Amino acid sequence: MDNQFSVNFFEHTAQTNLSSQAKCPIPIIIDFGHPVSVDYIKRLALKGYLIQNFSASEKLANTSSQVTDMIVFIQGNLSKKIDTILELVKRYCVKNISIITTFQSHFANFETLEIEEIFLRRLKEVDSCGAIFRCGHILSDCSLTEKNLRRFAFISSIIPRSIRSCCVSGEEVFEAIDAERNSSSRRSRIITLLGANRPWQEFLKDYWSDNILQVLLRKFCFVLSFLLFGHFAALLLNWLIKFWLIS
Repeated sequence: MDNQFSVNFFEHTAQTNLSSQAKCPIPIIIDFGHPVSVDYIKRLALKGYLIQNFSASEKLANTSSQVTDMIVFIQGNLSKKIDTILELVKRYCVKNISIITTFQSHFANFETLEIEEIFLRRLKEVDSCGAIFRCGHILSDCSLTEKNLRRFAFISSIIPRSIRSCCVSGEEVFEAIDAERNSSSRRSRIITLLGANRPWQEFLKDYWSDNILQVLLRKFCFVLSFLLFGHFAALLLNWLIKFWLIS
């Protein structure tokens, strides 16, 4: 079940007619449940790319599209998906692969560093190169991090400023992906995009809203902050980070 994925083929066209049959070398997006992939797909659509979606790997054989690049969005460990990715790389002779994952996987799996190195070596064996993007919490429209920052913005006053983390904008990540795709360099590498290291309290404040319920909850939490409620809040936030905010 962990290896289920959806695939999006992209055909670039200068025409606005969505029925256009324009064909040219294109990338494919592999989505392993990472919500930020939706935002990157929207970015490509705004640039005039047509989208063909395939929900299962066996359907890939039905397309005549010429694959040039592969962008893989992974939520979870890379180790369980290496074979699936390599199978697609071999099938379509993809030369350039970008893997978007999270820096938090290193805390959940101490073998991650070794796994990344093994994966890059296996790519070299099939005459391909890859870039692994270790990203901080990504902030974009569809990311779980941004959704939960909006949802829980009212608790900012009870979160101790000592609790910090790194968040990076989706736009910065997407620009890095595009730069790697367009690069003439033919070498595999690991790229870290952590973003700003700030207190979660500040990130939450960035998403304050004028919604009446949010305002009332914010005032209530402000009162709780004087009752040394921060320790419980810290435990709550750590739980949210572990189970919800990974994106």
